[in-house]
Amino acid sequence: MTKHRFANFDTIRLAAAGSVIFSHAFLIADGHDRNEPFVRLTGAIIGIHGVFVFLIISGFLVTQSLRNSSSLRHFAWKRFLRIYPALAICAMVCAFLIAPFYSDLLFSSYLLSLFGVKYVAKVLLLYDVYEIRSVRFYDQEVQRLGYSVNGSLWTIASELYCYMILIFFAALELVSLPVLLFGLFMGTALLALSLVVNLPVSNLTINLIYTLPSFCAGVGMYFINAKFGLSGRIALGCVVGLLLFAPSGYLLVVSPILSAYPVVYLGMAASIPLGKATRFGDLSYGTYLYGWPVTQVVRSVAGPALSGWGLFLTSLPFAMACGFLSWHFVEKHALALKDLIRRSPDTLGGLREFDEKFGHIK
Repeated sequence: MTKHRFANFDTIRLAAAGSVIFSHAFLIADGHDRNEPFVRLTGAIIGIHGVFVFLIISGFLVTQSLRNSSSLRHFAWKRFLRIYPALAICAMVCAFLIAPFYSDLLFSSYLLSLFGVKYVAKVLLLYDVYEIRSVRFYDQEVQRLGYSVNGSLWTIASELYCYMILIFFAALELVSLPVLLFGLFMGTALLALSLVVNLPVSNLTINLIYTLPSFCAGVGMYFINAKFGLSGRIALGCVVGLLLFAPSGYLLVVSPILSAYPVVYLGMAASIPLGKATRFGDLSYGTYLYGWPVTQVVRSVAGPALSGWGLFLTSLPFAMACGFLSWHFVEKHALALKDLIRRSPDTLGGLREFDEKFGHIK
């Protein structure tokens, strides 16, 4: 890929992060998301579609990373460096720099309680952790929004599980377009079912039902692009399909299927420059990580009078500033370590060259 193409993906990811903060701003401001403009148009917040876009791009790019890795262990190491260092720092910032100011306990008592330590540990162990005991940002009992430290982290855990599933299938040499399409359509069917039936499954399973179809679609797009290339007409047709489904109430179900092609096409289109979102660094991941806690702090300071629009416009610059700091002080330094174990023996028993594994798509 050219640098321009990567720039397009970076711009799309930053816009997706902004869409998540936008939806959360209405939820946090009003205690519900019914006033979010996209809900009125389609029945679902635009933020969940932003999450889908994140996962589509992730599936596409990590498949390329998988192909370029010397071993599965090397690939897993790169994924770890991309996600965990920034996630760990974000969890510590929330637990030790933000939470103490909103705790019912004195600062020293809060530290001695180990509530913050337990929160960080649970985040890193991929627990679905929503609160820190004794911490409250403001009085809002609906969905306990006033107590939520970082309501965005469920997607990070789900993405990591998607990576694990991809590694598992790669180890079995089962990463192929038919397998990915099967996973996409099965996941889409489960997503549709979950919207009409209260499935008796864990939160982790529900989260995967929401995220796995988009990830599979992104991985599948890697194969489609490699074998057939990309067509602007097909991308436009998918966009038209999305617009037709938008008022039907089913956009959430078809979005992973219909969004993947235009998202990857736009990300790869040299003729459609989307600007240089990385002029100040790759801010998308950090902006996403800090979007919720920043919005909570702004809401606590500004009070309930601030509208969803006002909360979004106030919070977004601060979230992007946190993304800037996260990239320059954590993420890029972590990624510089990605080749440390390139030449280490593969503990999974060896891996053939990916040109050989993917040879059938050439």
